[in-house]
Amino acid sequence: MKGKPKLTTCCLINHYNYRDFVREAVASAVEQTHPFDEILVVDDGSSEEHLEEVRRVCAEYDAVRLIEKKNGGQLSCFEVGVAESTADVAFFLDADDVWDPRYVESVMKVFAEHPEVEFVACNERRFFPDGRSEVTPRQTRDLGYSFVRALKNGGAFVGQPTSCLAIKRRILDDIFPLPQARGWRTCADEALVYGSSVVGARKYFLGEPLVGYRIHGTNHWFGKKYCPKDRLLRGREVQRLVEVLRLRQGLPISMANLAHHEFRTIEGANKNDYTEYQRLVGSSQLSFRRKLRIRLAIFAWYRLGKRI
Repeated sequence: MKGKPKLTTCCLINHYNYRDFVREAVASAVEQTHPFDEILVVDDGSSEEHLEEVRRVCAEYDAVRLIEKKNGGQLSCFEVGVAESTADVAFFLDADDVWDPRYVESVMKVFAEHPEVEFVACNERRFFPDGRSEVTPRQTRDLGYSFVRALKNGGAFVGQPTSCLAIKRRILDDIFPLPQARGWRTCADEALVYGSSVVGARKYFLGEPLVGYRIHGTNHWFGKKYCPKDRLLRGREVQRLVEVLRLRQGLPISMANLAHHEFRTIEGANKNDYTEYQRLVGSSQLSFRRKLRIRLAIFAWYRLGKRI
């Protein structure tokens, strides 16, 4: 009896003016204990000196292919990379980050042991120019489904930064193409995370910190202070994304009537999960009696999980 065919893998590195870091990023992809079937570097219209460096780096490896495009932002790099790839699983990597050599092997083990999982997020180790590093200890667990909570104005961010994400082709084909790529010039990991939730990905979190998240002076997210205007515009893009994908998937505006079922798919649901689902149901348009039944079901499952 033949076994199931092995999933093929692709590394998608998005690069824009990161000549000081891209060599380490590419090397960390090439040196994986589970080799990639494809390694694509998508340059987003970098200035000439940065483009020359990324060309030199990619030319050193037969397994690496460079794709040059006009500047369009981070999400446009994802779209181009996904369109060019033929692999079953895409691993996303920012050009300023690095991976532990065991990263892909560990993620593929999750996919093999949990074939229903379509989205894996991994814990990260933040490292600084002075040599310091820090890790927030987190537990490996099945994050379940999150489309019910995503339809509620985006809901919780059930994921990780770009370099910590591995997503199956089925999910990416349901997300892309997106009409509002210009709204995601940076922080496009949110589009991947929220988009995967809406289209029904079962998610899994790997607690071992196998991703090196570099802290430096030009991070687009870490350490940045956002004013109310920034938060407003980012929230608008998230809700627009959710609405586009909701309509594409043929989903109703709210699925709060399924909240208790979705909650039960989360392994070791914590207090934040519990609170969010209770609020989601409480603010829905369901009848008082229906709300009460669902909220009691969520409470009972949460208490049961605490006793186990």
